[in-house]
Amino acid sequence: MLATLAILLGSILVQSPADQKAPAPQQPPRQAGSGQKTADWRTDWSVDEGFALSVDASGFRFPTSIAVVPEPGPGPDAPLYFVAELGGNIKVVTRDHQVHPFVTDVFKRQVARELPDEAGGSGMAGLCLAPAQGLVFATYGYRDQTGTFRNAIIRFESDPVHFGLAAKSEHVIAAITQRFRGAPSHQIGTCAVEGPFLYVGIGDGMQPADSRNPSMLLGKILRMTLDGRPAPGNPLAVADTSDARNYVYALGLRNPFAVQAVHGHVLVGDNGPSVDRFLDVAPGADYLWDGSDWSMATNTAAVFVPSPAPVQMAYAPASDTGLPAALRGRFFVAMAGLESSVGPPTRKGARGIVVLNYDLDKKRMLEVPRSIFRYRGAGHQSVVGVAVASQGLYVVPLFPDVSGASSVLHLTYDPEHQHPYLVLEGLTGWDLILERGCIGCHAYADRRLGTTGPALDQDSLVQRLTQRLASPAYASAVAELDKREDEPYRSFRAARHAVLASTGAERLKLWIRYRIEEPRFDNPNSLMPNLRVPAGEAENIASFLVSGSLAKPPSRWEQLRERFVSRRAAYAVAVFLGGVILGFGLASLQRRSRRQPA
Repeated sequence: MLATLAILLGSILVQSPADQKAPAPQQPPRQAGSGQKTADWRTDWSVDEGFALSVDASGFRFPTSIAVVPEPGPGPDAPLYFVAELGGNIKVVTRDHQVHPFVTDVFKRQVARELPDEAGGSGMAGLCLAPAQGLVFATYGYRDQTGTFRNAIIRFESDPVHFGLAAKSEHVIAAITQRFRGAPSHQIGTCAVEGPFLYVGIGDGMQPADSRNPSMLLGKILRMTLDGRPAPGNPLAVADTSDARNYVYALGLRNPFAVQAVHGHVLVGDNGPSVDRFLDVAPGADYLWDGSDWSMATNTAAVFVPSPAPVQMAYAPASDTGLPAALRGRFFVAMAGLESSVGPPTRKGARGIVVLNYDLDKKRMLEVPRSIFRYRGAGHQSVVGVAVASQGLYVVPLFPDVSGASSVLHLTYDPEHQHPYLVLEGLTGWDLILERGCIGCHAYADRRLGTTGPALDQDSLVQRLTQRLASPAYASAVAELDKREDEPYRSFRAARHAVLASTGAERLKLWIRYRIEEPRFDNPNSLMPNLRVPAGEAENIASFLVSGSLAKPPSRWEQLRERFVSRRAAYAVAVFLGGVILGFGLASLQRRSRRQPA
């Protein structure tokens, strides 16, 4: 009896106070005056300098993509944009920020486990519009009556140009896509319309060999008419109108989730195992996906390493006045990261918006991709949608924010009302080390990626630097450099003497900071590149490296545990086992007491 009671007590304790206070995923924020303080959703996000961030509309469940109406009507109830939800609904948001059901239950979604488990990541994926005809296209993955995973495209009819609040009719188009066995997470992606053509990306269905087979509609970019027929002039077309090759525009892709059509170009964000790529797709081209990261880095305009997972892409015309001049004529890519990830990103660009300066005429990148919007919170989150509008960008997070609301966010350039958290501010030292590519040359903990430079592990780093900076040889070298009037030695004279005058951890932090800012500040023979790292970032990295236990990156075991066992589950197991042990202990004591003579 005592053992049973202890186990029951353990199960009751599983629900910690933190769990009891956490808002349900789809609950609205708590209102002022309810006795509880409303969580500040702004703390979840950081933005580029000069940008303001606001909530445009709320009330979604696992939104996956967004499509903006180019010319919305004038009234408050005029459709402004459409949002697809993973479970099979499409909602329309009007000028007055109200959310309306455009169509519900497009298909029956069947998943073994729900998000944030990655098994729950399949369902409705893409959304795009043909404004002149009033057409709304959606892509989705589903299971048929036999349980086989299939890909599908559906078209909804609405009012031309301005659209309406509800679909007038619907038709599944290009039914040929349903012939081929797909797979969750390797399913159909988003879509794009340009002129008379609809472009759709389809994943390889976890069958890499089929991505290069032109007769299999897996691992492909498809081009079709707006009624779902093969587009005239497709590069691999054959006489047999029932042949799948008639739909193929490009092949050899893995997971082309992000698709955008601009000025006759088809731009694609293709997801790989560890490397993602950005492609300016040529008609009939084979992009050689064979199951390896090497193939993902082939025939591409840009690669993203490690994979941040591009899922939707938008383009800001050069004439767009809603963005600063430096962001016009650019591509914006929503990078999802891992759906099961918790906490700030551990991959550069992940869970945010990355801007690409790609020259369509020269077919090459003009700048290194950079983040302008990023998740900085502590919960599950993925950024899955982005759209350009006349007043800035709309951004779609997959999960609710810290307040419990699931919203579409509006990012606008408004320096006077700048968001309080900036992209490169507040990052941990480990985030900055990843951002700057330090582990390409250095090793840290179990990240044995670089061997060119010395290891950055705290113990070896502290010991090595402490001995060097306290040695007579270092003081002598500083005295020699003080005699030089050339740069950078003249400008860093005070910095060298600040290092000599300091002691302990402060000395080490100062040295690392100056070393990052100017690698040759005390060593003319340094081979370390000068990355023009700002002083604040350099100081953050230095503090991290000297006191690494304060911000140590997760070990491989911790990553596996985070991915496959939730913290709540781990806590529950621990408490349950504690209850079992306590129960058996109490039962044993009870048995012993009964055996004692009266």
